[in-house]
Amino acid sequence: MAQPRSFLFRSITPETLWLSAICMADLASTLYWLAMGQAREGNPIMAWFLQGGVSSFIAGKIVMFAPALILAEWYRPRNPELITRVMR
Repeated sequence: MAQPRSFLFRSITPETLWLSAICMADLASTLYWLAMGQAREGNPIMAWFLQGGVSSFIAGKIVMFAPALILAEWYRPRNPELITRVMR
């Protein structure tokens, strides 16, 4: 019986890549509009991170979405249809 591939060596689904790209685009656009003075952070949690500076804001934003994507990729071999539907 073939061994399943290690979590660290599996390919990443397009859904995960797209969601990561969307989250990073949101991060970049938020920082841009904040720097231009055209927006303010409406999420109180992210506003708190922003008070700590740009690095804190970036780290906070990544900590908010990355664990969900990692967990979905980890669980995907057990129920790929569910994860695909949830990610879409």
